[in-house]
Amino acid sequence: MKNIFDVSTIDGVDGVDHINIHGDGITKLGRLLDMNAKTPFVHPELGMFNCVSGMWHYVNTRPRVEELRPLHGGPLRHKVNQMTRDAAEDPYAPH
Repeated sequence: MKNIFDVSTIDGVDGVDHINIHGDGITKLGRLLDMNAKTPFVHPELGMFNCVSGMWHYVNTRPRVEELRPLHGGPLRHKVNQMTRDAAEDPYAPH
């Protein structure tokens, strides 16, 4: 099975014939379109977030975890991983 996240398998040149949407992309646009990039915005119903991934994780938590709003990049991934580990260790957590 092909690993879709392995950019070494993509033919072509980032910024010439495609845009790599990743924090390590060559183009500024590709880096900004990464879900973890710091791109602050205000959702009309949910409020302020510093990245799309932060909002995605926020809407998927019960109860809502307000600490996710200002996070982006590595700190966001760290917090989500911590929450996942904590949930796995809690026998009463919904699965």
